[in-house]
Amino acid sequence: MDLLQILVIVALVAGTAVGALLLACVGRTRLSETLRSPAERRRRFREVLPYLGALVAVLLVNKGLLQYSLQTSRYVGLKITGTIIEIEGEFVAWVQQLFPASAVLYFSAIYVFGYVVLLVFPILAYFFTDRLRYLKVLLTAYAINYGSGVICYTLFVAYGPRNSIPQDAAPLLYTEFPSVMTLTSMINYSSNVFPSLHTSMSLTAMLLAMMSREEFPKWTPIATTLAVSVMIATMYLGIHWLTDVVAGIVLGAVAVYAADRIVDRTEKFLVRRRNQSKNSPNWSD
Repeated sequence: MDLLQILVIVALVAGTAVGALLLACVGRTRLSETLRSPAERRRRFREVLPYLGALVAVLLVNKGLLQYSLQTSRYVGLKITGTIIEIEGEFVAWVQQLFPASAVLYFSAIYVFGYVVLLVFPILAYFFTDRLRYLKVLLTAYAINYGSGVICYTLFVAYGPRNSIPQDAAPLLYTEFPSVMTLTSMINYSSNVFPSLHTSMSLTAMLLAMMSREEFPKWTPIATTLAVSVMIATMYLGIHWLTDVVAGIVLGAVAVYAADRIVDRTEKFLVRRRNQSKNSPNWSD
């Protein structure tokens, strides 16, 4: 299966799931009322555009620096794979033994499709909230996660269980679905595992789901289930160590806290500027 086929399958499956969730969690009425007004759509888009632009900029810089980060980390990066193995022992193998062999289908689907749904759905759903604060915090937190990731991947060189099996653990995802390697190799390098961005991004989405539970009560348990499943999947499939997951949890929590403060200060600054603009004399009269 080539890369284009993989991307089409992921887009179709994840897109269908996101569409169904929008109808179930946001509701047809709210969707139609917002989409019906072009002026309202433009207003909302303009309001979140700076935050969306910041995220896109971080993603582009992250992608552009990834190769240079890999080269730099060879000289300055702290090699921690051995230390992680000494600390954890056979924890990943123990996680794999907790589940039946058929669980590889569930966790593989979660890792490939569920993760995309978990990250994409709230971006679209929060666009339809009365206040766009949740969307602003989410986009800012995503940017912090990715920006921190490229820094950590430069400072720390670590290989996941699939690349350095010291025990009875197995690289289940790549053994059962080797074509997935084509997709993941486009996004990341095998030495970029500490921290787990799958974990940090999933926790970010889950925390925002908890913060917005009054808006979308149906989404909160779904997001929690997906996020926890992603965290387990990263270990069960032999991609990340427990250490990576714990570090990802810390990063995700810090990203949400920092994003909330950044958005709060930005919004207060904008309110002050608007008030000053209204109160300033009009010298043209």
